[in-house]
Amino acid sequence: MKNEPKKQKFVKEARKSARISSLRLLKKPSVLILYIIMWIYVFSLLFLGGWLVVSSLKSPMMFELFPFSVKDMTLSFENYATAYEKLFVQLPSSPKKVYLGGLLYNGLSYAMLSPIPGIFVNACTAYICAKFKSPLTKVIYGVVIITMFIPLVGTTPATLILYKKLMIYDNLLGILITHAGFGGTYFLVLVGCFESVPNSLSEAAKIDGASNFRVMFSINFRMVMTTMVGIYILNFITSWNDFNTPLMYLPSRPTLAYGLWSFKGSSDPYVSQIPVQLAAVFLSMIPIIILFVCLKNKIMGNLVVGGVKG
Repeated sequence: MKNEPKKQKFVKEARKSARISSLRLLKKPSVLILYIIMWIYVFSLLFLGGWLVVSSLKSPMMFELFPFSVKDMTLSFENYATAYEKLFVQLPSSPKKVYLGGLLYNGLSYAMLSPIPGIFVNACTAYICAKFKSPLTKVIYGVVIITMFIPLVGTTPATLILYKKLMIYDNLLGILITHAGFGGTYFLVLVGCFESVPNSLSEAAKIDGASNFRVMFSINFRMVMTTMVGIYILNFITSWNDFNTPLMYLPSRPTLAYGLWSFKGSSDPYVSQIPVQLAAVFLSMIPIIILFVCLKNKIMGNLVVGGVKG
């Protein structure tokens, strides 16, 4: 207790010193430009986010007449109630309706499972290219790089015909195979990570009698696990917001993104229902926000550590 005033005095002096250092840095033109860019970015995000939130609380008529005005406007949560009640998908091939619970289940299962095969395949290929240098691995490396430049839009019709012939269209196996072929960028990241793992660890394990598979999974994969978890998290978020891939390859299991697209007005689908659609968007963010808050420390830790190791 006697040292408490000294601690408070030390904290105040440290904060004062930090403020003085920040003010001195602001006098440098390069630092000042960086601060200006940062605040422009922050204010643009705040403006766009605030406008979207306010628009979701407007009536469709008010939004159509005064999209940017907040004067004499009555904010209401009626759009959120409407979005919650009407968030379903009417399947074209069946009278069955898929409600919010089904959309959430389909979206979460798709987002959780689809990144796994792509990460595993890319990790195995990256490990071989990083640790076993040969003309063959150079060819594999080149093939993976070339596939990154293939426009997927042009290959989708042929892929759909192939999946129908193989009878893996519109099932989970087909979507997993589709994602196994993605991730050339992650392949490059993982190659760099595996190359940074010291070969002495693998050699020491082999001297102790470890097999090649044990060296691969117990040492090298474990050393880059934080990077792989970070890649999984980024893939999960991308898959959660993905609209086209599940719509084309898994049409019988609509995700929440497809449910949001189904908000179309009868007269003007791009104007009259926008406030309700925005309300549905914010409702759809609740599960992912809850998941992020619960796992925030692990997610940020894996992203930071994985980025440093990568």
